[in-house]
Amino acid sequence: MTQAKVTANTIEQKEIVRQLVNTYGIDGDRVLFLKPHKPHEAWLPPDILTQIANIAGLFKSIDEEYANYIEPLGQVVHRATVIDTNDRIFARSGVASLTEERRDEQGGTIDAHALAAGRAIKAALTAAGFDPTRPGAVNALRPPTEAAPVTPHHVTLDAQSRNTNIKHLHTVAYRKGLIVVRHGEPRDMTAYRNFLLELFDTETSAVLTQEQFAIAINALDPMPDAPESARIAA
Repeated sequence: MTQAKVTANTIEQKEIVRQLVNTYGIDGDRVLFLKPHKPHEAWLPPDILTQIANIAGLFKSIDEEYANYIEPLGQVVHRATVIDTNDRIFARSGVASLTEERRDEQGGTIDAHALAAGRAIKAALTAAGFDPTRPGAVNALRPPTEAAPVTPHHVTLDAQSRNTNIKHLHTVAYRKGLIVVRHGEPRDMTAYRNFLLELFDTETSAVLTQEQFAIAINALDPMPDAPESARIAA
């Protein structure tokens, strides 16, 4: 089902669009605000994001590709990889549900693949230290001494980073109703483990890579929050 377009309506949203247009010369009608719970988070089409990144002159290359389809969730996954001028590689994934299709200002359809691709490119650029949707902010890339180049699909996590990612994933999964708290008993994580099995063929998040944590969070994000009665069982 194609949803209605969501263009700038509030003063804050219109200001974000104005800054993007003035800074990068993009078509303001193509800037959308898709998340009611994040009203100031702009979504830009893949070609506009690439245009902005090229104008910024901070990257040697920007690549984006379709990764896979998560059939149980009806979601498509795209992956973006950027290489900055210090030869560091940043890879991130973007996810969109097939039910998320939108109308643009020209009456055309923005399908799930475009949504996922845009999210992937933005996530990769942001990971490199450049947020393309915040022209008013100081978006300097991280210093070269901060991180060495890595192979994007095999990012090794230290123990602290892994524990932080696991806690964050558990928090989101609980909010979505995949983890149920039972008084006086261990948490019921059946739905959560099934979710991991469908995505990564594993029942534990302890073995996930940085990219897989991102995919999991992106897959959970579009799901509606579960009512408290579904998250806490008697």
